[in-house]
Amino acid sequence: MGLITLLGFPLLGCIVNYFYLELNWLEFFGFQNYSTPLIILGACFGLFYAMALLLSSELALIKDMPDRVEKMVASLNLNLMDGLFLSVCASVGEELFFRAAIQPIIGPWWGALFFVAVHGYIVPWDWNKSKYGLVVLPLSILLSLGFDHFGLWFSIGVHFAYDFVLFESIRKNNN
Repeated sequence: MGLITLLGFPLLGCIVNYFYLELNWLEFFGFQNYSTPLIILGACFGLFYAMALLLSSELALIKDMPDRVEKMVASLNLNLMDGLFLSVCASVGEELFFRAAIQPIIGPWWGALFFVAVHGYIVPWDWNKSKYGLVVLPLSILLSLGFDHFGLWFSIGVHFAYDFVLFESIRKNNN
């Protein structure tokens, strides 16, 4: 699953780039804007958002959300390194596809909504499933606007930290 995300999504992004964006490879992969401080800043935002979500998990809106994602992740029986690997795969693969390839075509606001919808978190006919979508939509907007203002590596940092904190929380709650 992780390797498909890490390799497949960037490949799809490269195809979109080739036909629609026509960026050179350094621009597409954001290497000209690589910045360790921006990755760290992004990771701080992702960490903050994940921790706020975990701390607010007793609120009625969040408490009543379906635990489909949590059950799926728990069923994987991840160890620390698995969570780290999957966080890298998801952050790099998905940000290359959704932010670097799709967002320049449809814009940051539609890109944020598309990201949440593709993950299955927005289901118009099922409010209960859509609640999580409303909780992660601000994060997706942060990823989209962060990509526009700070670049790909900031968004990768946000996504990585958010996923890793949630993977670790689920792993620890199931041990």
